[in-house]
Amino acid sequence: MISPIALGTVQLGVTYGIANRLGKPDRDSSLEILETAWEQGIRCFDTARAYGESETVLGAFFAQFPGRMASAQIVTKLAPNFTDDQHSDLAVAVRECLDKLQCPELWGLLLHREEEMDNLTQELLRQIQSLRDEKFLRHFGVSCQTPEGACRALEIDAIDVIQIPSSVFDSRWIDERIPQRIHECGKQLFIRSIYLQGLALMIPEEVPKGIPGGKDAVKQIAGFCEAHNLSRDHFCLSYIQKRIPHAVPVLGAETSEQVLRNTGIAMDDTISLEIFDEWDERYRLSDPLLTDPSKWTT
Repeated sequence: MISPIALGTVQLGVTYGIANRLGKPDRDSSLEILETAWEQGIRCFDTARAYGESETVLGAFFAQFPGRMASAQIVTKLAPNFTDDQHSDLAVAVRECLDKLQCPELWGLLLHREEEMDNLTQELLRQIQSLRDEKFLRHFGVSCQTPEGACRALEIDAIDVIQIPSSVFDSRWIDERIPQRIHECGKQLFIRSIYLQGLALMIPEEVPKGIPGGKDAVKQIAGFCEAHNLSRDHFCLSYIQKRIPHAVPVLGAETSEQVLRNTGIAMDDTISLEIFDEWDERYRLSDPLLTDPSKWTT
């Protein structure tokens, strides 16, 4: 069974997040974050070749506790544009991942960008199946940015894991029934960017001008949560859990305290459905300029 929540580890490899004030944790702090996550029952860890030292840090953690590897579920992503080179050897790339992670098998391997699905040749598909047969890889998938990309992934038999960004600021996915369609197809869904790199938790006056609509969106959620006596992180995470119940939320952390906070919220089911309905009725936000950090000019 897949872990109910996953720890996103990009923060352990690079300085990440619009609201990040602490920078990348040092090695000891990173290992402490991972230990706290494990103690809280998290078994799924999301990483990528593009996340700096993230894979290496995870490898160092599991090297300390090799017995834990049997129950760990590690999901990593190929280097961006990996499939652009038609001579890329997937088996070599997977071995490099396994060496850094110091594990015998990947639970999941994802394409880093949805555009790379265009380059999934028959040879690459053959290599994916071979890696599965040889027990180096359990699942293959893609990290998508748009509903169109997720729909495309639904049509590819080799893909059984799909990762998407979703938050209280982005109604497109639910409006187009993307999560429901993924579940009905028997594919595993992961949700990232639930706090939108921390934007949803920022003070409105500190939101950079290069985020289109960012200040107004933060004012809206801050006022809404204050009116209902809710913390914004509790509201944001619970919203995703209620609206997309079959998905695994991917939650990053810069400190152990953040891990404890996120896991505590994930187990708190006290917000009524009527509050989420009220938010949806009053604020139907789906501006890609707001919800796609690659379009920010900060």
